[in-house]
Amino acid sequence: MTEKSTPLSLLLPRKYRLAGIVLTALGAIMLIARFAYNFKPSWLDSQTFAAYSVYAEAKYFTIIRNQMIEEIGGLFLFSGMLMVALAKGKTEGAETDCLRLRAFVISFYLGFGFLLLSLLLLYGFGYVIAMLLFPVFLLASYIVVFALLVKKRKLHKQ
Repeated sequence: MTEKSTPLSLLLPRKYRLAGIVLTALGAIMLIARFAYNFKPSWLDSQTFAAYSVYAEAKYFTIIRNQMIEEIGGLFLFSGMLMVALAKGKTEGAETDCLRLRAFVISFYLGFGFLLLSLLLLYGFGYVIAMLLFPVFLLASYIVVFALLVKKRKLHKQ
């Protein structure tokens, strides 16, 4: 890796963190409203292209009618969490790179622990839900572990 091509150069600018927090909150609110309160605004009913869709029958490469709150909420949640996870912090350097790598490895272990437990304990649609939650769990664990490692580093420096 050259001097100009460091892991830091792959991070998003710091301003994306706030945008990520906003998108994550909007996505979470939309998905909670949809699944906890069965909220389906009529203005989000639309015709959309589907490469594959199964409701009563399987359809391939066709236009379907769909309630888009789930897709938009998921898009906001995933992209927002990704922005939070990959935005630069106030101070970045070699020590922060090490903390990021450590947080990634720990969250990788936690995520695959989640997958293994899901395989052993969840069946049918419960397992499908767990697979949908896997990327959220992976990103959330990385964000939390990285924040804890940064906080631990700050406490040790005092």
